Amino acid sequence: SSNIQTEKIIQIQQQNPEKNIEIRNYYRLNIKTMDYKKNPILSTIEIEQENKKQIFPKTSSVNFSTHSKENLTITIIPMNPNFKALKITGKINKDTNLDIILPPSEFFVSFPIIDIQNQIPNLQQLNFSVKINKIVSKDYTIQNNKIIIPLLNKEEIIPEYGFTYLDNDEINNEINKTENFISSIELEFSNNKKFRNEFVSLKITPKLIRNRYPEYRRIVILENKLPNPYIPVFLLFLLLSIPSFYILYKRKEIEGIFSKMFQSLKIPNLNILDKIKVKLNGRNKREEKLSLKTTVSSNPKVADYILMERIGTGATSIVYKAQNIKNRSIVALKLIHKHLLSEPWFKERIQNEIEINKILIHPNIIRMLDYSLEEDQPFIAFEYIQGKSLTRILEEKKRLPLNEALEYWVQMLEALDYAHQKGIVHRDLKPDNIMIDLEKKQVKLTDFGISKKIDKTLNITQDFVGTPWYMSPEQIKNQKVDNRSDIYSLGVIVYQMLTGKLPFETSENIYAVFKAHMFDNPVSSNIIIDNSYIPPNIEKIIRKMLEKEPKKRYQYCYEIIQDLTPYLLTFSQK
Repeated sequence: SSNIQTEKIIQIQQQNPEKNIEIRNYYRLNIKTMDYKKNPILSTIEIEQENKKQIFPKTSSVNFSTHSKENLTITIIPMNPNFKALKITGKINKDTNLDIILPPSEFFVSFPIIDIQNQIPNLQQLNFSVKINKIVSKDYTIQNNKIIIPLLNKEEIIPEYGFTYLDNDEINNEINKTENFISSIELEFSNNKKFRNEFVSLKITPKLIRNRYPEYRRIVILENKLPNPYIPVFLLFLLLSIPSFYILYKRKEIEGIFSKMFQSLKIPNLNILDKIKVKLNGRNKREEKLSLKTTVSSNPKVADYILMERIGTGATSIVYKAQNIKNRSIVALKLIHKHLLSEPWFKERIQNEIEINKILIHPNIIRMLDYSLEEDQPFIAFEYIQGKSLTRILEEKKRLPLNEALEYWVQMLEALDYAHQKGIVHRDLKPDNIMIDLEKKQVKLTDFGISKKIDKTLNITQDFVGTPWYMSPEQIKNQKVDNRSDIYSLGVIVYQMLTGKLPFETSENIYAVFKAHMFDNPVSSNIIIDNSYIPPNIEKIIRKMLEKEPKKRYQYCYEIIQDLTPYLLTFSQK
């Protein structure tokens, strides 16, 4: 075949003497090693043919020429242990480029198990089952409070892949084939005396593995149930009957109390939006009334802190810049009105804020340093940020340059992704709750006071929370709220950062605001004046964050980061 090829080349050269056609009887082989994102991976590459071996150490790219038509054996040993070593054999019959995408060497899913009080239960004493691809499996290990399920294991023997002729697509499809891969994992806790039944389903995709190797963690929170479920029927009946007998006995007094209460409220028949408005106004008035009793002492010292200057005032607390006497550190000291702690709803909110801030330790989330609800003056101490809220910045600048907004956007996504992995959903994202350290260009998310564990359903008469202009449609409709609600709220904030306006027509009428969130499409940045145009690819990402239905939105923050990555370098240079 080489003789025929040579004859054809000579024939073409005679017909076109002005062209210099190279005559050669060898082929070139170019090899590159990389990960799924096309980042180069340094490896030791060995190429063996006819008992002759060439070794290329610490490289991600090799150029090789051969005159032989015999099989080549290519051995790739990555320097990064997170990737598999490979051996590939085959012939080449033409110049060949191989961009070898190295698969992860191992990948496992871990489920840290805690209860609702953040205690670690004994997994050996719990009933649970693991299903892999809908089939019950025992292929897992227990370490402390973790259930660990290996999906990819490190292989002691280097796997070998054989081909007739080396082809880039064929090699990568074989190395990274996923048709026999695990597609789902189900973890179920049932029939436990102390805890309620809990079911977790996780879809495993190549995309998830690429973004989270070598480990994907999913926290499972078990809820306690009432002790001793085997109460005798007659005792249970008696206990349930006591309130009924009491109501019958005090019937006239109770009727009088309810009559006076409803007369004072004078509430007509309301639809769901009316109920929401009443709830918002009712809570605000209650907090305003309670906040009139200012209990913050004029004493400049609180516990181990000396008050320096007031930096913020709210309905339930006052925030001071303060200095710790012991270590001289500067903090933001939140002084809580003590009389409010007698209100159960408020005490629960403060305790919830403390417990959640114990869990959240991330460079883009404001860190809680100290707290006490037992002192004469209750307080929570946070790290002090030398900067401004995003609200202040937008008031001064109106909108942010694209490169600056992208930088803040990614930091917010990383903070939320971390919180969501910890099982926390913020529920009240807004520019007021985003601090920017202008010197370090660092974002800090604040105010996790009304955050909840993911998968808890909100009750509109008790837990209706959020700021109307940044609330998701499911919050407004009193539906289940999860991490996708935070993604929607962040979409509103990013749109505002880039355009200086909210994505929907603004109104002081709460009905109009709720209607816009539930039914209106975001205003296109093309028709906003003052040079507020957003590049189409970026606007497409924001619109997906603002989808009305949660299932049509991005499901996880890391998916947004992945879609933003190609534009970060491009727009950061502008």
